[in-house]
Amino acid sequence: DSIYTKTISIPGSQTIEYKFWKTDTSNDAGFEGSIGNRSVILAQADTTLAPVSFNDEQDILTMLNLFSGWNMISLPRVVANPTRTALFPEAISRAFSYDGMYRSQDSLSAGLGYWLKFGTAHATAIVGPPATTGTVHLTRGWNMIGSRAALVLTNTIATVPDSIVTGQYFEYDGHYSHTDTLKPGKGYWIKTNADGELLLF
Repeated sequence: DSIYTKTISIPGSQTIEYKFWKTDTSNDAGFEGSIGNRSVILAQADTTLAPVSFNDEQDILTMLNLFSGWNMISLPRVVANPTRTALFPEAISRAFSYDGMYRSQDSLSAGLGYWLKFGTAHATAIVGPPATTGTVHLTRGWNMIGSRAALVLTNTIATVPDSIVTGQYFEYDGHYSHTDTLKPGKGYWIKTNADGELLLF
């Protein structure tokens, strides 16, 4: 746990709401993936704010910044209802996965990447504990994979058999670019020279 303390003075009988915002900056990449908050409301004069603690194992929210048009997304958390309509009610397309051909999906699964189209740019929250179990099955050729609820450096990702990923990890933000860091809630293309497993979790 991380504990932060702050002493404040409240003049008169004002009510002050004091918030801590926690941002996931693992691997020093500074990506705002998991954000949480705690707040305390005080209404007594000249009092102090009690310590507020954060348990890093209890992050429950990933913010996805989606743009107008097609997005490559994934499901980094365990949710009560993984259907496309529940997770992304603003979507104007079906969710499409890829396993050698595109397939329309009603529900999303952790570890896989999906295409999803939106009419306007907006942010949405995925709420639930991090997905922590399982591997991602890979087939020879191109694969669209998902990401975890935390940043992952691509050079730390193992495969079985070893070293079957043949090139870069590609993301899509209106255009393709390669990346060395998988970000929560995004989808990625990778190419392999054999069937196998990606040890993402």
